[in-house]
Amino acid sequence: MKVPVLAVPASPRLASAIRLLLGLTLSALCLWLGLREVSLADLRATARGLDWWSVLLATALVALAPAMRAYRWQILFRPRRARYLSLLEAVLVGHMVNIAAPGRFGEVARLYLVGRSTGHPAGLIAGTVAVEKLLEIVGLVSFSLIVGPLLPLPPTVRASLVVLSLSATLILLLGLLSARFKEQLDALVTRVLGIKDSTATRWLRVQIAHVLSSLDVLRRGGDTLLVLAWTWLVWGLGAGVNWLAMRAMHLELPWTAAFVVLVTLQVGVALPSAPGKVGVFQALCLFALGLYGVPTSTAFSYGVLLYGIVFGPPLFNGVTAFLVGQGLRRAWQPARVG
Repeated sequence: MKVPVLAVPASPRLASAIRLLLGLTLSALCLWLGLREVSLADLRATARGLDWWSVLLATALVALAPAMRAYRWQILFRPRRARYLSLLEAVLVGHMVNIAAPGRFGEVARLYLVGRSTGHPAGLIAGTVAVEKLLEIVGLVSFSLIVGPLLPLPPTVRASLVVLSLSATLILLLGLLSARFKEQLDALVTRVLGIKDSTATRWLRVQIAHVLSSLDVLRRGGDTLLVLAWTWLVWGLGAGVNWLAMRAMHLELPWTAAFVVLVTLQVGVALPSAPGKVGVFQALCLFALGLYGVPTSTAFSYGVLLYGIVFGPPLFNGVTAFLVGQGLRRAWQPARVG
């Protein structure tokens, strides 16, 4: 069914351009403030003293995380079928795009790749991504509430967590209510959009129905708890990566410092920045380790090391997954035609 192509208004484009400009400015400012206290000699000395086994193990954990996210995503499609390898490719490519490009175009890449490989409608796939993000927020908030009392978080970060907790609770309640009254919502949407019957409104009704059907997982308590369990495992894996990076630099810090870095980085994700969070990422690490009295030069070096560990494998794996996926599809299509 052909859907009319709508022109993008100038105001959203202007807002995106302003956000990108603010992000580039903030990233440049963060880099300048950090590099004022750090010399290349400090960075070289840090590299020479690294425990490379800890670096390798942290890198392996980062490479493992997408495999866990793909399995978690597969649960959200139940009872519909979605090939694990197709989801893994979409996760890898989407993460790579989110790092390399401004905005959240990685989610668009995920929708496109999974739609092409599974044939599922865009509304259903978008709904599973929305549920995934919702449960990720719930997982992070619950994770933070458990370990939060042990963390030396400043009042501003604690206030952000309170706001995030209230927002996550409200969104979760809305999701649960939408799942519970899915049929009534579907009937309401059909009635409202049916006032003006057109190709666009018919397509929109179908997509909204698919989005609502993706909420079925929230009606299955077992699957919801399973997704949350995998989410907690992914967050724990992230904290483990932070801790291994500290071990690599021989930082004698309590284990709670790894969770402080995790929470600070996740709360700081909302800040505008250059693609890849360069500059802002290091500044957030500097802020988190500063709570433990770590010198600026050491904390900034830690931010550089952790940045390479966290963003290096996704870039490589995303490009590799895309090229391999393209090659396999080209090899498979002639065989299917023949």
